[in-house]
Amino acid sequence: MNNEHDLIQIINEKKFYENIRLGHPYHPKNSSIIFVKNGFLRVKEHINEVLIGRNSLIIINKTSVYEILEISEDFEIYMMINYSFYLEELPFNFNRLSIFRNVRKFLKDPYQLNDSQFTQLWSLLDFTFQIQDEKNLEYKYEILIHQFSSIIYFIVSIFKQQGDAQSIPMTRSQELTFEFIKLVRDHYKEHKEVTFYAEKLMISTRHLSTVLKSEINATANEILDEFTLNEAKALLASTTIPIYEIARMLQFSDQFSFSHFFKKHSKISPTAYRKQF
Repeated sequence: MNNEHDLIQIINEKKFYENIRLGHPYHPKNSSIIFVKNGFLRVKEHINEVLIGRNSLIIINKTSVYEILEISEDFEIYMMINYSFYLEELPFNFNRLSIFRNVRKFLKDPYQLNDSQFTQLWSLLDFTFQIQDEKNLEYKYEILIHQFSSIIYFIVSIFKQQGDAQSIPMTRSQELTFEFIKLVRDHYKEHKEVTFYAEKLMISTRHLSTVLKSEINATANEILDEFTLNEAKALLASTTIPIYEIARMLQFSDQFSFSHFFKKHSKISPTAYRKQF
């Protein structure tokens, strides 16, 4: 592997502001971890809206569609870009697959550290951020490699310490809901029939509907539509792909049916929506 420091980097809120616009759905280019020191960030990921406050960490997944809804004036962050590439490529003294799964498990929602933990983590991030900009530093590459390793090890150590306390078993209904949303995230572009997901979960469509209504007060079709709509918004807002091609990519029979779907759910045509950006 060459030039890891070009593939993995830490940016601050200034660079974050330069690349993100409020109310503009987008696909991240890389998976990242956001570390929020002060202020808050309110963001929508597909159907979920979350508030990321001080001393918190969260994963930004490159397979998801995001929309930044609100940023506080005192917002202060570091963002570790392409962390998954780092976990996959560099040697660590732990089971990388297990840790990768645990990182995704703990950070799929905002995960708050105590003041002492976050202060220590922030000092590692801050030093790494400063080293990145050094132009004539000997062994810069090696220093960055060790710094990124330290950050990963520190995060993993916190998860290992708090893992038992955080591992509250899910109910069967919660498990089904969680698995359903994971399946939708992976397959919503190709499969829009509820029967596909019910069969994958080995339950009836009626039971699936009952579970979803109970846990998140939404039907399977509503969730599928929300994922499709968010993807359409990201493609319209962030690319110049023709609308007929977007319709094809999202498995609509033609541009007319896609436009009808989009207008029904967003009260605006795809063309008018794109013009806003």
